[in-house]
Amino acid sequence: VLVFLAILIGQMVTRDDPDYNLVLATEKYVDQASADRLAEELQAYGRDLDGDGKVEVAVETLVTGDATQMGMANKTKLMAHLSSGDVMFFVFDKASYEGTIEPQLKDGYQFFTALDANVSGVEGDGLYWNWKDDPLRGLEELSGLPENLYFGVRDATGTAASQKSQQMHADCMELLNNFLTKTTPAAE
Repeated sequence: VLVFLAILIGQMVTRDDPDYNLVLATEKYVDQASADRLAEELQAYGRDLDGDGKVEVAVETLVTGDATQMGMANKTKLMAHLSSGDVMFFVFDKASYEGTIEPQLKDGYQFFTALDANVSGVEGDGLYWNWKDDPLRGLEELSGLPENLYFGVRDATGTAASQKSQQMHADCMELLNNFLTKTTPAAE
């Protein structure tokens, strides 16, 4: 029991949380290499928020089009992220966006926050960026990702962890805008 507790406490103390968390929700399976490569692309435009000397983007892939038990678990995880506000940065393929987010867009509700970047590919009344025409899609390492991917930062109002969500929202908006404009953040 003491060894177990020592290991558990050691892992909790030395655990390195990422600077940014991103949910990649797609109808079909995405290979981990493509998700990791996407994280690398984003890391170049982020800041070291936790002061550990490196920028880390964690991509959680959730397959939403699978009718198996795993697919249902992924849909449940996605709904939990959407309601809790523990993740602000989302990337959806077209089918997942249309099936999960669009049905909620009524009575003036908007899921994503309007983007500040004036770049090609911004769609949905300026609320998300679709990478379909971006040269990034041509990278062999990203060939496992769908043609239409919608990148956006969710609106933080009304989330469960409001104060923390507001800061995550600002950090993720900065990351996404830097990524879209290819702007490297200034060293702190």
